[in-house]
Amino acid sequence: MSTVNVRSFGQAPLRGGQPRIFISYRRSDTAAIVGHIYDRLVARYTRDSVFRDIDDIPLGVDFYDKVKLELSRCDIVLVVIGSRWLGTGSGGTLRIQQDNDPVRIEVAAALESGAAVIPVLVEDAAMPKRNDFPDTLKGFESRSAAEIKTGKDFDHHVANLIVSMDAILASRGKFVVNFPKWAGRAAVYSAALALLSLGVLLAAVSLGPGISVGFSLLGLTAASLGFATACGLASGNAVAKRQIPFGVCQKYPIAFSAGAGVLAFVLLFLSGTLASPYLAVHPVDGTLQVVKRLRGEFWRVRDSVAEFGNGDFRQAEKLIEVLKALDPQNGHAWYFAGEIKRIRNSALFTAKSCFKGWPAGKPENLEAYQQDFYYYREVAITLPAVETGGDPGSEACYSRAKGYCAQRMAWIYHLLANDFYVHALALTGRDRIAPLNRAREFAVEARKYRRPEGGEGFDQCIDTTALLEKIDEELKPASMLPSQRRSR
Repeated sequence: MSTVNVRSFGQAPLRGGQPRIFISYRRSDTAAIVGHIYDRLVARYTRDSVFRDIDDIPLGVDFYDKVKLELSRCDIVLVVIGSRWLGTGSGGTLRIQQDNDPVRIEVAAALESGAAVIPVLVEDAAMPKRNDFPDTLKGFESRSAAEIKTGKDFDHHVANLIVSMDAILASRGKFVVNFPKWAGRAAVYSAALALLSLGVLLAAVSLGPGISVGFSLLGLTAASLGFATACGLASGNAVAKRQIPFGVCQKYPIAFSAGAGVLAFVLLFLSGTLASPYLAVHPVDGTLQVVKRLRGEFWRVRDSVAEFGNGDFRQAEKLIEVLKALDPQNGHAWYFAGEIKRIRNSALFTAKSCFKGWPAGKPENLEAYQQDFYYYREVAITLPAVETGGDPGSEACYSRAKGYCAQRMAWIYHLLANDFYVHALALTGRDRIAPLNRAREFAVEARKYRRPEGGEGFDQCIDTTALLEKIDEELKPASMLPSQRRSR
């Protein structure tokens, strides 16, 4: 098969919009194979882009003028030539030589139209000789022709012709989009999945504010992705069908489809957050709803541990993960995580998180039960006083989305002081000094807290004031307290 030379057709002015392809043929010559070629071209360029005949010419309209008008709009004219294309007229003259021959009129109009005119030789036909053409078709015989044979080579030959046609259309600003045929169906499936995700989202919200925050984020993301995928595929499919006429879209269909999908996701996700009282646009309200649920769940399980010796903290831990997802430095999350670790180990801690001591007096390491509190403390000291101080009541923490307050920090100091003191009692000699000094450091900080009902520190575990006195008593054999050493 010969290769069609795109350059031989010249550079036509750019014409945006839908490609237009005209097939000129003689019905008595190549009607059957033209039907097969037409089907392949329709599959590639859509039915609206490919024309075989001008059948319905209104009465009183000049055939030549009508053909010339239609061809002036075309980008490519395929002139299908079989073995009987020249035709045999009355008196033995060739039909192509007759002025009223429709094929002659079509080819002549095509040559004048500025369209790319491609001879297509079928069924082993040869290009007619120069002397066979009338003067109006001179030069047509020198055009590079494509060959299409029937049988096993048919699809290959048509595919090569389409490659050349794509190049010609691109040079005229008619970009033929390569986009999956299943894109339209996939867009429908994606939209259906998005609607399902949206239904799950609404169901999650109805379960309660704590649950709805985590599930709303997941559900909103899934729904937005589904709709965005549907939008991207649908827009790409629309470009492929030339329903979006802009040349730049047709030139970069994949980029256009991806861009439409990303834009749709951003807009949908932001719209969802604006519409939801539980998500990012209202982080304080959403977080406090989770905290409220976490607080109730924690107290419920802690009371069960105190009364029955066991309880399930899994739901509370899920809520903690939700808070960490919203804010990795959320004080509520780290505080309750530390409390749960301690209460779960009933052999070492009471239901109030107080360290009871090492079984059989064999001291180990408390770090695993303190690290969440230490992280809380590290974050707290970096925050401005307005986020950590103020009202000494415990409710101050629960009114703050970030979860830092004076009462909670003091309570953590009190627990740590109790930890190190009880741990020191399991040690002997000078090994006690370091943990006792740590215990004293934390007890001093805890004692600075003034309870709203009156008193210093806390009265749980060991009363803070009493604990500080006990620590000082234990340190006396070490000859002096830290404050005394500094005064000397």
